[in-house]
Order: sequence, then structure tokens, then C-alpha cells
Amino acid sequence: MKVLISWHAYMHDVADGSINIDGPTASFHAHYYKHDKHLLLSPEKEDDIRALHIHTYLKKNYPERDIEIIYMDIQD
Repeated sequence: MKVLISWHAYMHDVADGSINIDGPTASFHAHYYKHDKHLLLSPEKEDDIRALHIHTYLKKNYPERDIEIIYMDIQD
């Protein structure tokens, strides 16, 4: 199984509540994704609105992909 593990780009994936389609996560899925699963890491404890926006965008545009948010609950 080929698994992509990545942090969402806090300042570059979501801007003003909208997905940046040229941001690293959306661009990777559009051009390079060849994985079985994507674990999208969030530093928050739960309900990270940016991670949720990214997840929703990816599932809407790539419904066949297995994408999961992992909440890490870590401080900067």
C-alpha cells in the first residue's frame, strides 16, 4: 500500500476560507497523486477548519481517493 502522509500547508492551502487550488495539497492531488491513501496531518486537537476545508475539497474533486485527517494535538 502506498500512503501519502503530509501536513496541510497552514498558510498556503486555504486563504480567506477558500481552497487555494494552486496550493501544495490541491496541486499535488491534481498532478502527482498516485497513492492508495492520504493521511492529512493537522496540529490541532480536533475540528481544524482548514483541514476540514481541504478534506471536503479533495473528496468532492476526487471521491474515489481514501483521505483521512489525523489530529495530532501538538503545540507550536
